[in-house]
Amino acid sequence: MKHILGVDEGKHTAHASTQQKEEPIFQPVDEHILEEVWDFVTIGGGPAGASAAVYAARGNLKTLVIDKAPASGTLAITHKIANYPGVREELTGLALLERMQRQAKDFGATFVQSQVLSVDFSQEIKKLEIPEGTIKAKSVFT
Repeated sequence: MKHILGVDEGKHTAHASTQQKEEPIFQPVDEHILEEVWDFVTIGGGPAGASAAVYAARGNLKTLVIDKAPASGTLAITHKIANYPGVREELTGLALLERMQRQAKDFGATFVQSQVLSVDFSQEIKKLEIPEGTIKAKSVFT
């Protein structure tokens, strides 16, 4: 059944990278990012964007998350979270946000820090202008 659903034991788990030193979630925009036509791009890496990225990446969509200031949203600056579903311990909002983002990254999402300057949704392939160039996407979540 797991094979039919595309679930590979030991792969794509939320804790797959905890055995080794974790790499940064966000990477700089490079030529590969700009050359790719992404299946799914989310503008913003907060709770909504990170959650959408988890589902998109888990569905094997080439997923990109663009966030201009990853550690400055409302959740990221919240001092203490003690009532989030599935999280039994108290933690900071930033720690919770990083868990969400890392889970999406574990499923294959790519995270970049940049600012979206403008968008063009008039064609089948959407275009998002950022200072480094143009991101191309089949679908965009804002």
